[in-house]
Amino acid sequence: MLQEESLRTVELDLGHELTTTGGGQLLMDEHGCHVLMPVMDDLGVLYITFVACTQSIFGYPNDEAREGHPLARGLAYGVYEVFGSDWAQRLEQQNRI
Repeated sequence: MLQEESLRTVELDLGHELTTTGGGQLLMDEHGCHVLMPVMDDLGVLYITFVACTQSIFGYPNDEAREGHPLARGLAYGVYEVFGSDWAQRLEQQNRI
């Protein structure tokens, strides 16, 4: 398992501010991941597509648990890319069994 210090997140610039009230939806299949997120401007919702997505975490952690999570601590609402995670290696190891 990787040390917490090696984990880092980078917020993706979606060009819109996400609402803090939730209500997003995740649609996922073997080709990718599609997310509908409410935004603060006149668009209503933002449609985001991630290609070749094998797994995702959506909606976790909630507001009460954010400060206890090593990746969510101090972050604003948004969509983030995670660097330094051992998630892909763990999936590969689990699939070898």
